[in-house]
Amino acid sequence: MRLFIALHFNDEVEKSLRDAIAQAKSFSEKGSFTWDDNLHMTLAFLGECTEEQKQQVIEVMQTIPAIPFTLRLEGVHEFKGKGKGRGEVLWVGVRREIALNALADRLNLRLRLAGFSLPQRDFRPHITLARRIVWKDGHSASSLRVKPAACNINSIHLMWSHRVQGRLVYTSIYDRTF
Repeated sequence: MRLFIALHFNDEVEKSLRDAIAQAKSFSEKGSFTWDDNLHMTLAFLGECTEEQKQQVIEVMQTIPAIPFTLRLEGVHEFKGKGKGRGEVLWVGVRREIALNALADRLNLRLRLAGFSLPQRDFRPHITLARRIVWKDGHSASSLRVKPAACNINSIHLMWSHRVQGRLVYTSIYDRTF
């Protein structure tokens, strides 16, 4: 099963993200846009895992030190697509918070120590809105505005990425509150 650890949001943040997606759809020729019920922020992507590995992830999540923090949206950006016709990855930034970065760093370190192969790169907090987006002439991520929004975060979620009737679905299979 394909797994990742993520944060979920309150209604205010979700509405702001949905509004940004609607703007992007109107300014683009095409793209693969995140479904409303799949909006999240990834803390650690684990990829394909066995049942035993899933249990190891849950043990890490249960024991990781964490404190509540406030997540604040901060601007719309894009990663340039690699290769001809690949399009862009559209994302909303999240203000850096010491508790958020510490949580992501601790999770990734503990998961590596448990034997998971995770990329060793700096954590860049963001929420993906669309992939393979191709803008209409004169538009880009800078054409969009994300309404300021914030939410209190006091839990992390182990997510299962799978397809249901051809649609990508993210299902929470374990939650940890802190």
